Amino acid sequence: MRRAAAARGLSVSAFISQTLKDVLRRPEPSEQLPFELITVRGVRPLPQVNPDRPRALDARDDETVSCPAVSDLPLLPPDTDRHEYET
Repeated sequence: MRRAAAARGLSVSAFISQTLKDVLRRPEPSEQLPFELITVRGVRPLPQVNPDRPRALDARDDETVSCPAVSDLPLLPPDTDRHEYET
């Protein structure tokens, strides 16, 4: 910043002031790009999931067993070895 200020013959504070003025004078973009919601064909949101509560979806995922081999197993008492029931 010191070099840029010296190249313009300004002090650092004057350089910063001039730079801020230049930025604030810039015109705003006249045209915003239109918003386009990206969707996936054929996939619908789950009716029990509220998109305003994303943590509920995390909790639902935590409660779901994702491994089919394990999800088919019966609920085991805490003192039972799981490998006895696996095929």
